[in-house]
Amino acid sequence: MKRSFDEIRTVLDAMNVSVPVYMGSETKLSACTTEELSPASSFLIEEAMQEDTKPLYVLCLGAITNIAAAIQACPDIASQMTIVWIGGHGHDVIGATDDREYNAANDIDAINLVLESGVTFWQIPKNAYNTIRISLAEIQNRIAPCGNIGKHLFENMVAYNHSQHAGWTAGESWTLGDSPAVGVVLDPDCGKYHDVSAPIINADTSNSFEFGRPTIRVYTSVDSRFILEDLSHGWSFCTNSSKYIFNAYTFLEGHFIYSCATS
Repeated sequence: MKRSFDEIRTVLDAMNVSVPVYMGSETKLSACTTEELSPASSFLIEEAMQEDTKPLYVLCLGAITNIAAAIQACPDIASQMTIVWIGGHGHDVIGATDDREYNAANDIDAINLVLESGVTFWQIPKNAYNTIRISLAEIQNRIAPCGNIGKHLFENMVAYNHSQHAGWTAGESWTLGDSPAVGVVLDPDCGKYHDVSAPIINADTSNSFEFGRPTIRVYTSVDSRFILEDLSHGWSFCTNSSKYIFNAYTFLEGHFIYSCATS
């Protein structure tokens, strides 16, 4: 958690952008208490309970612990926001699986609490987010020249790919699996989706289904061209005005909150 927090600060510094960053929970939901909420969960409650007609989108790019803890402490916020979550399997993955999806596996109790809460919920599961593929050559050519942030991201990617931890990667490509969360909020129709009953996420991150569950939106595909072109053109503004790229994501007079927690 501390490393993720510090990296967010590093990225913001590289973009010359100043926005609040809040530390998330360092434990899973089962160890959280309403008396000791993380700063991130407390901020979410404060933001959601404001008297404001603008939409609130909460983009969760990892474990959903902070959001779950906020809803557990203040259930009224569930009707005040839309959660966009990168995680879980497609709903055809039913029953036992050896393929544990990382974001769901980080906190099974947390995702199940959120899915049961009735909050407006858009899920982008693994079979959809895994399609956002980009080669290292494209990152070098299109993103690395984009000021300090482009240089930082490219050098980090190269360093990781040469480390002992990179044996699981394809080597010359990467999946920008978190980016669809931004894409579907910029344009909800930048992918195919349908509304279904919320699954129960099992311990192995497969799905189970029961009658009477809340309805959620599930994306079965996303438009990689739209998402990657928006990303690369957005980064290009960082060479001249990092403020512009940040403002580009304050859209429709709404609000973004990013949640990148890992347990």
